[in-house]
Amino acid sequence: MKYLPIVIVLMLAGCQWFQSEPARPRAAVSEEQRVADFEACKEQARAMVKRDQGIDQDIASASSSTEVGGDVGTDQALAQNMAAFRGTQRYDNLVDRCMSELGYTNNQY
Repeated sequence: MKYLPIVIVLMLAGCQWFQSEPARPRAAVSEEQRVADFEACKEQARAMVKRDQGIDQDIASASSSTEVGGDVGTDQALAQNMAAFRGTQRYDNLVDRCMSELGYTNNQY
């Protein structure tokens, strides 16, 4: 039950992937609407990145329990840094895609 909001967000996001016609440029909107759209896209991106990070943590914990030898601390630090970087990139890409699908260009938000 606690995952229901995330499932709903992901289902709505999935619908966006199958949009049949390209997004048209957004007509002039109020600042309040632009901010609301931007916040909605950021929330959607946060939910998707959080889900991905949970999956990455599960994979990392499973693989670290089976590894033997080596400098595990360094490997884990590197993996965490890489995961954080990928998460930031993914977040930015998701926000950009969402705003683009709403018809905004990069210089509008």
